[in-house]
Amino acid sequence: YPDSTSKKTILNKEVWNLFRTEYNKLSVSVPGEWYDYKLGDNSATKAAGAPSVLKTRLYMNSPDGSRSSWVDQRDGKGVLLIYTANDQSEKTAHSRSGLNTPTRWLNNNYVVFRVNNGQEIADYVLNLDGGEPKKIKDVTATSGIDAWYYY
Repeated sequence: YPDSTSKKTILNKEVWNLFRTEYNKLSVSVPGEWYDYKLGDNSATKAAGAPSVLKTRLYMNSPDGSRSSWVDQRDGKGVLLIYTANDQSEKTAHSRSGLNTPTRWLNNNYVVFRVNNGQEIADYVLNLDGGEPKKIKDVTATSGIDAWYYY
């Protein structure tokens, strides 16, 4: 129902899908409509339509919560992105063919990512202060929690 003081809405409809489209934002699908919800708000804002990409971002926070990693696919390559909470900025940390999830943090500066490119399936570690990724070990392919599809 509409909030009388703003254009925000408190949803009282069945939610069909949720997509995390930014670190602090969800796109919410209800029958015939889309809403944007900023994490921490008490209500949602009606959106003009569906998000441009119907895939959720899977963020993994560093141990201290100051940064978060996520993987996107761009120009046929996997891209490891790092979101910094302090200034709400995002930068590309590494890009390579086959780069994918899962990702995890060893500490606040080292992040692990998976490469599955047909030639190898391996985990790599990247120092965010600089340098090239280092191969940790060959591993077995696994599907992560991000293997959901919009129908």
